[in-house]
Amino acid sequence: MSIAIVQRMRALLLNRPTIVFGSVPGEPVEPLCVHRVGPSTGSLKTAPAFPVFPPSMAVAGRTALNIAGLIMNVGPVSLVMLLVGCSTTTSLPQPQRTEPEPVIGSSTSAPMQTPAPTLPPATPAMGNTPTTAMDYGDEIALRAIALVGKPYRYGGADLQGFDCSGMVYFIHQAVGIDVPRTAAEQQQVAQHIDKADLQPGDLLFFRTTRAKRTSHVGVYVGENRFVHAPQSGKLIELRTLDDEYYSKRLVGRGRLYPNS
Repeated sequence: MSIAIVQRMRALLLNRPTIVFGSVPGEPVEPLCVHRVGPSTGSLKTAPAFPVFPPSMAVAGRTALNIAGLIMNVGPVSLVMLLVGCSTTTSLPQPQRTEPEPVIGSSTSAPMQTPAPTLPPATPAMGNTPTTAMDYGDEIALRAIALVGKPYRYGGADLQGFDCSGMVYFIHQAVGIDVPRTAAEQQQVAQHIDKADLQPGDLLFFRTTRAKRTSHVGVYVGENRFVHAPQSGKLIELRTLDDEYYSKRLVGRGRLYPNS
């Protein structure tokens, strides 16, 4: 399109009667007339009424006028370059999102719960069900030794912790022997054993307080040693009967398992 043709189109548009294309789309518009100033008197003359254009035509008319004015101001070549540039979009590079690879044993995995240790059911030391005094005694002694290193817990009688009589109670229950719970009661029902007849699995009773009754008990395991749960803050341990503290406080020996 040449400059001369564009100028002629614009002149024709400027000399045409002013047409009101409606106001806001969607609002009712009264029928409008076209007015122009008379050539001689300056008075207003009423031109033939034009119908009101719908909003879509109004937008098209305004767009045509704007394009014509733009061509006159920037020139056709510049307009084409402008339109081509507007129609071309350059997409910005998007950052790549990478998912972290799972790490075996990482802190996000559920923690593994370690089950509390449990002693197996009563299994005789001699390989058969305990039927004799030796079988029962050896089984009780072996189970007492297996508890060495477990924590002392006042009133405890399970693998979470033991007091002295709770350990004796737990071991005898495991081999099928029902016994009382406290050290004094265990001594009362136990068969008295002389020092010369002491066997693994027998009990040793101590008086560790000023009271006259038995207050402590341990399991004899042979070779002049015994296993006991000493006191709060300590672990179940092995001691010898020659220990200076416990040798002076030994008050009795007994047996809770059957003799035959």
